[in-house]
Amino acid sequence: MNQSNSLSHHQSPPHDDTSESDPPSESKPGPTSNPPNIIYVQHFASANNKPTHETSWSTSMYGCFSDMNTCVVTACCPCITSGRIAEIVDEGKTSCVEGVIMYALFSLFCINCIYTGNNRSKMRKQHMLKGNDCHDCLVHTYCTACALCQEYRELYRLGLDPGIGWHENLERQKHAVAVFKITPPRVEGGMMR
Repeated sequence: MNQSNSLSHHQSPPHDDTSESDPPSESKPGPTSNPPNIIYVQHFASANNKPTHETSWSTSMYGCFSDMNTCVVTACCPCITSGRIAEIVDEGKTSCVEGVIMYALFSLFCINCIYTGNNRSKMRKQHMLKGNDCHDCLVHTYCTACALCQEYRELYRLGLDPGIGWHENLERQKHAVAVFKITPPRVEGGMMR
């Protein structure tokens, strides 16, 4: 299959509604018979999930309270959130620990907004999100915690969980499948002309 998504289907086993005490009855397909359930399994390849045009951020900059865990972690220790984001944005070239150390070092000189703003710019360009470098730097200068929370939520929406790291995200995406069951409606009566 030449597309990034492969689609296969499996029919579910027929459901037997008879108990052991009921005599077996012959089941003939007819106008009132139920069609079998069909389960589709779709495998996703992550490499081609990039948008083809610039898109808006999925959440507002001030939507911090929609993810309380990230909000609390970022409020208490923004270096952790920044390190997690840095690892994902740098595609594993920078570990979370290295990201935390970089944030702490930049914070010593009160210029952590340069580091976090740069990560936001990389992320925005990778995922074709609206904005510009100047805006990224300003956002991180005046509202670092809110910006970090927004970036974390955006990565999560894009299917990347910053909390587990880059390499674990790659493993999850290799094995990612969507399973859904389709049950056709019951047809009463046959086809009429």
